[in-house]
Amino acid sequence: FNVEFHPTAAQPYDFKIRLLTDRNEEYVIRIFGEGRSPPLKFSHPTVNMAATAIAETISVGLMMKNQSNARQVFQFEIPPKCGIKVSPMCGEIERDSAEPVVVEFMASPDLFRPSVDLQNQMAALQKEAQGAESAPSSRVGTPSDKKKPKAKPAKPNKKNDDLERAEKERRDAERNQKLKELQAQMDAEQAIIQETWRGSPEEAVWSKHRAVNIPCYIQGWDLQAMFLQVCLTVTLPTLIAEIIP
Repeated sequence: FNVEFHPTAAQPYDFKIRLLTDRNEEYVIRIFGEGRSPPLKFSHPTVNMAATAIAETISVGLMMKNQSNARQVFQFEIPPKCGIKVSPMCGEIERDSAEPVVVEFMASPDLFRPSVDLQNQMAALQKEAQGAESAPSSRVGTPSDKKKPKAKPAKPNKKNDDLERAEKERRDAERNQKLKELQAQMDAEQAIIQETWRGSPEEAVWSKHRAVNIPCYIQGWDLQAMFLQVCLTVTLPTLIAEIIP
């Protein structure tokens, strides 16, 4: 499990977490932390995005204020495959000044699928395997062969046949191994997707939920980064418009 620490004041923290199991067992974990006041401050450290239908885009604005006595340089780092964009991604804020920040989220269907590159590689290999299985034998005659006078049948070359068979088996084995590796990567990506996006398509109303912590690195600050939390909800569209010609 993960423990998130969100201090509300610039002070030391010492507290305990009690864990109860279904076997009526109790575990106590002691947590130590320290709240530090960053040189920059978000007007809303947690952004709760409105429920967003698949393929739609929404945006929310907030302010980032410089509460220090010097100019501050910042840069956001967006986690991969979360559908979020932040503008501006980097910049500087003068002392006692504030700058607007826009957080945009696009609920792309690709957020819930393995990467397109893996899917394309898998499809190409599967197509190649089907072609290899359905490929005609090189010994089958063509119509032009029938017009030629029958020649004395050549003696079968067992050595060449064995070499061709071994080469085919090698290619098939390499292709099957690559397919297994790609499938393992796709399964791993799908497991990460299921872990990061909560919810189930079997629910009465299909929805997925995720909280994304976006680091904002501050140049020269000893703690390096503060975090902006963006809470996302993705739903299926309730109304679909159809253009009738």
